[in-house]
Formats: sequence, structure tokens, C-alpha cells
Amino acid sequence: MDTQKTILITGASSGLGLSHAIYLAFKGYNVIGTCRKAENLVPAELKERYLRDHMKYEFSNVEKTEVKAKKLLIPEAIVNQLDVLLEKIRFINMDITLDDAVDNAINKICSDVVPDVLLNNAGHSHWGTVEETDINDLKDLFEVNFFGQLRVLKAIIPYMRGKKSGLIINTTSMASIVGLPFGSFYSASKSGMERITEALFIELKEFNIRVCTIMPGDINTAINANMVGRQNGAENFSSTDINPMLNAHPLQKNSLYFASSKKIWDSFIRNHISAPTPNIVSKKVEKIIKTKDPRIHYRIGTMEQTKFFPFIKSLVPDKIFLKILAKAFGIN
Repeated sequence: MDTQKTILITGASSGLGLSHAIYLAFKGYNVIGTCRKAENLVPAELKERYLRDHMKYEFSNVEKTEVKAKKLLIPEAIVNQLDVLLEKIRFINMDITLDDAVDNAINKICSDVVPDVLLNNAGHSHWGTVEETDINDLKDLFEVNFFGQLRVLKAIIPYMRGKKSGLIINTTSMASIVGLPFGSFYSASKSGMERITEALFIELKEFNIRVCTIMPGDINTAINANMVGRQNGAENFSSTDINPMLNAHPLQKNSLYFASSKKIWDSFIRNHISAPTPNIVSKKVEKIIKTKDPRIHYRIGTMEQTKFFPFIKSLVPDKIFLKILAKAFGIN
């Protein structure tokens, strides 16, 4: 039965990874979740993160600088079992930026059971200009989003190949289909994993290992608040703290790009509040797990992001599409 399958999820202590872990545990799967410091995880904090990410919010003032929680967008059955579901998830240490840490963790897991499914999910976001961003910051981003996911793939593929079965789902992004202004490096890191996935689809086919990507659009998680904390050392706050998030624009005010970046940042942060919750991605993941012959790419999010913009991009010349994109962000 599908529900007896073992699922390995990287980056399982927050955001999409935590949502996948809880939802799949709820569905009866055996779930192993990795994170950098599993010994420091506090169930109450995990529960708080999960509930925050699955709340519907609305703006409470005209200026759109304050929000209020409206209602939870997850089944009551999951809410009632959260404590039990978190206990069912086996969390282990794995820093995907370190070769030895990945190899040791995967070897330890696979000595017990070779996962049927890998959700290669761990990732970071980044905001900055091509000109001004320090190369070392970009190396840190790619160490997680590209090389980190690649390390996990290289470590687990031999075990799946030995088992002659497996499903790999690499988490990329709708941002991978276009170079987003001030998010270009994030787009590039995700686009790289799209191409790796396409190559792996062919390379691993003879070993009965299926490979695909999930490409979320805007999803209401704490990924942006975490990014702000990493990039400018801002105080720890939630992405629903709109006013602090708006004021935490990562670019310095003396940047030549500050004005245009601030317009896009404000739009980006406000739109994020009304974005779908992670559970829509988790539900799609389970459908992919149950699918005998998955597609290569799965786009998940709003109709505008998953249907409209890709369609327009395929229809019009590149310059016209980029003008449309800029206008959507308020840049003339």
C-alpha cells in the first residue's frame, strides 16, 4: 500500500517541508524529516509555525501595513492530531551544505530503510541586484538551493538504484521560468535544478527511478522573513508582521536601485500575505506519489502565476514579456 511508503523530506522543520511532513504523516506514510539541528527542535514551535503558515490573513487597514488572522485553512482532523503527527515524524540532522553530513545522514537512514520517495525540498531565498550582491552571498545561496539538493541526490541515488525503484521530487519554483528582478540569483539556482531534473529523468529511467519537480509560485510561508534575517540581521519576526517586513527591505538606501527595488519589494511582501498556504503543495505531492507515471514539472499556485504568465511568455517576444512583468511589479 502507498501509505506504507517511507518518505524522506529535506528542510522539514519549517515552511513547505514541515507542511509535507505533517500532511503525509496524517495520510499514514512513514516520514523522515531532515534539518540542520534536529536536537534543538521544539514541538510547540513546530506546531506554531505550521498553524501560522496555514492561516488565512486579511489586511486590517487601508494602507495595507497590518494584517489579522481570519481562519485556519487545514482540516480540523489535522489540527486535532498535530501533537501526535509531530511525534510520528522522525527528525534527523543533515546540513545539506556539507558533503560528509549528507553522506553520513543518508547512509544512516538507508541502513535502516531505503526511502521510497525523496522530497528534495530544503532551500533559501535571496533579494539583491546583480551588480551589488557579494559573490560570497551567492555561493551560500547556491550551496543550499543547487549544490545542497545535488548532494542529496548523489547520496541517495545509489540506494534507490540498488532497490530498482524510487521517486525523486525536486522542489524548484515558478521563479525558475524567468529572471525575476532583484530575485535573479534565486531564479538561477532553481532553474539549474530544473535542468538537472530533466537530465535525471532520462539517466535514471532504466533503473525504474522516477524524477520530477514541483514548482510552487508564491506560498505563504516564513521564507521571506528568514531571508531578511540572514541578509541584514533584522530582528526575528514573522512574515505576517507586514510593517516590519516592508521596512526590512534588504537593499541599502544609498543603492542606485533602491527606488525600483522598494516598489517590487512592497508588492512582493503584500502579495505574499494573500498567497495560497503550503497545504496545497503538500496535497499535490501526495497525488504525485500515487501517480504511476508522473509528469516532469508540476506548477502549483495561483492561476496568474502558473497559467497566465507562462502562457504569455510562450506567446510574445521576450522584450514584450519582460515589459509586462515589469509593469505587473509597478515598474514602467
